[in-house]
Amino acid sequence: MIILAIELSTVRASAALLADSRCMAERSWIEKTGQAQPLFRHVNDLCRETGVALEAIGLFACGRGPGAYSGLRIAVTAAQAWALPGQREVYAVDSGEALAAAVACGKDIQHVAVVGDARRDHLWMGLFESTGDGLKLIRPWSVVRPGDLAGELPSGTLCVTSDWSRLQPTIQKQAASLEWIREDRFPEARDVGLLAWGKKHLGRPSEPLTPIYLHPSVAK
Repeated sequence: MIILAIELSTVRASAALLADSRCMAERSWIEKTGQAQPLFRHVNDLCRETGVALEAIGLFACGRGPGAYSGLRIAVTAAQAWALPGQREVYAVDSGEALAAAVACGKDIQHVAVVGDARRDHLWMGLFESTGDGLKLIRPWSVVRPGDLAGELPSGTLCVTSDWSRLQPTIQKQAASLEWIREDRFPEARDVGLLAWGKKHLGRPSEPLTPIYLHPSVAK
């Protein structure tokens, strides 16, 4: 199955074409809020590079956040528009889960938390636990104050964020009992596609085709 995966939840946007679990080509760029033109340009480039026509794509996978609300709306809407001819399938996954899966891949990690900046002195977070079938979301996406983060997560949890360079002075001090990946790490379209392919292969349904909305400030 040919999969077009789209990830627009952070300032580093990306798109990828996959053949089942194999990434054929991918593009990433710095996203300007609310602009869809780069996405369409890069998807056209991917199709030209791989020789895959949009009509040959069988599954459109998109990340639904948490993250930049305007980017998430563009990703879901674009995927639905491309899929409409031929009534092809759109499959949404949590962008944060795709990032957590990429971080945990090949490592002996029990807990992974994905954290982001919700503004107004708040963070958003979700906690995943490793199981025999992959990762399981055991603490649903929610908003917390930085000083409460450590108390919400098991000691030693591996934490990853796309906002490390901005949040580091606060979160490193207030959540010292946690382990941090000390750089900005972004969800990637190829990981969104892999997660969607894996879940669909196991017969699991898509997440709702709506962006994850946690806090009014996340929508900015």
